[in-house]
Amino acid sequence: MTTDTHEAVVGTALETWFFSEEGLTDPYAYARVARAHARVAPVPAFGLHLVTGFTEALEALTDPTFRVALPADHDRDIPGWRGSPALAALNASVLMVNPPEHTRLRKAAVRFFTPRRTALLENMVERIVTGAVDRLARELAEHGVADFQRTVGFAVPAEVIGALLGVGPGDLLDVCHDVETVTKLTEPFKNPELIAAGDSAYAALTGCFEEIVRARRDRPRDDIPSALLTCDLSSREVVDSLVFLFCAGYETTSGLLGNGMLALLDHPGQYRRLAADPALATDAVEEMLRYDSPVQFTVRYPTTAVRLGDTDLAEGATVLVAVGAANRDPAQFPAPERFDIGRGAGAVRNLSFGGGPHNCVGAHLARLEARILFQTLPARLPGLRATGRLTRRAAIDLRNLLTLEVTDTAPAGEPV
Repeated sequence: MTTDTHEAVVGTALETWFFSEEGLTDPYAYARVARAHARVAPVPAFGLHLVTGFTEALEALTDPTFRVALPADHDRDIPGWRGSPALAALNASVLMVNPPEHTRLRKAAVRFFTPRRTALLENMVERIVTGAVDRLARELAEHGVADFQRTVGFAVPAEVIGALLGVGPGDLLDVCHDVETVTKLTEPFKNPELIAAGDSAYAALTGCFEEIVRARRDRPRDDIPSALLTCDLSSREVVDSLVFLFCAGYETTSGLLGNGMLALLDHPGQYRRLAADPALATDAVEEMLRYDSPVQFTVRYPTTAVRLGDTDLAEGATVLVAVGAANRDPAQFPAPERFDIGRGAGAVRNLSFGGGPHNCVGAHLARLEARILFQTLPARLPGLRATGRLTRRAAIDLRNLLTLEVTDTAPAGEPV
């Protein structure tokens, strides 16, 4: 097969992956096609190189030769972005900048999400998870079916990050709606309507967090908003840090909980295994992250000409790192299409939370929420099953469910 043919096949796979219902449902089928041609594949039709190999993806995420986007990259890829308050804030956030700016912004936030600080949140997370599981059980008892994603998958991370950032329960629904709108701007393809909606939602979010910051200036508390006011941040940076901490804490974790729950219910033997042995929850969470990552892509650019795997990259080339695809690389994971909560956390080093300096700040918290939920729910509702009714978010990057209907085939607490 000629080089042109390889590139055409990968380009067609990527187009189907991005723009079809089949790609939305099972992106991994198209990742396998791309990887079969090249682990780092040039895709001229999209002006990028696609990385689907685990080793190559890890290198792109951790090697300082690679950077995230510069303003000039945004100028080329998103003309007019500087006129969008939401895009300007997103592109100046800790998610999107390089050192030394990234180091300064990350330092302000990361101290709140260390393993030690996160462990202190266990009782709070247990209380929130228990409340959500109680609501799910009541809905099942009353109606015979319930929406896991609405009642648990979205609710748990919203309540956790809301409590940490000072968002009152009465404001959570509106904040989550606005966050879902703003995070659509992380998608690779944006139209004017999407940007306008993002700007409106961003304005509402900044208004909410500006009120919280004003209140903390007058009466500081032992919480993240008060602590950020003591950091080397401008007033705008404090507000934007809170906005994007909520975005990250809500979106990624709800994706982990929804995708993870669906994987368990699609594999009833694994669900029963976890119900019988809740101690497997830690390993199960790592397998969920590997099997169906809530974050599918991230972009890097080499700062100099470099060889990645077997492919030469020019300085400044656009490198699309397919995190979800890399997590199913058969060179790294035996039988990668098999969902197996017994692989063991040590055998399931996944890239779902990134790597290197841009590794997800809240990864420990997301894992804590997921571990406690999956220790609790299968044991409490061992007869839980999916009805087959679900809807997916129409998104390329942030992979998540909008709804996941479930039913209970056995009374709570009884064996199945």
